[in-house]
Amino acid sequence: MTTEVAPRKCFSCGYETTSAIRRCPQCNRGLRTSQQVRVTGMILVVLGAGLSAGMAYLILVIANIMREQGRGLTTAFTGTPHEAGMIFGILGLVLVIGLTSMSAGLWQVIFGRPNRLLSMAVLVTGLVTVGFTVFFWFQG
Repeated sequence: MTTEVAPRKCFSCGYETTSAIRRCPQCNRGLRTSQQVRVTGMILVVLGAGLSAGMAYLILVIANIMREQGRGLTTAFTGTPHEAGMIFGILGLVLVIGLTSMSAGLWQVIFGRPNRLLSMAVLVTGLVTVGFTVFFWFQG
């Protein structure tokens, strides 16, 4: 005898059930309710917004420091244009990760299911950021 619960779905293979099982019998992945997906989406929205706001703030602060260079301030950027490009490139990619995370979370909140394309976009953008950072680290 199984207990009836909120409908659960496997977002990998599409299996749906209202029994209290936690794992998909077809692919052994975890089953989630749309409410659980929406809560995860809200977490993504909040974290993505915080990451985006933090990166936007850093970009503005660093741009202001670079713009004011040579005007007698105690804080000055002493790097090369190449290094400045690297800094803004990395911060910009992290900003994109935050914005994409917010989009993926908002999708989950609205529709109650994850969007694979947005999830892959977050992952790929993160990997590009790491690759970009490593590339410029070895450039000198």
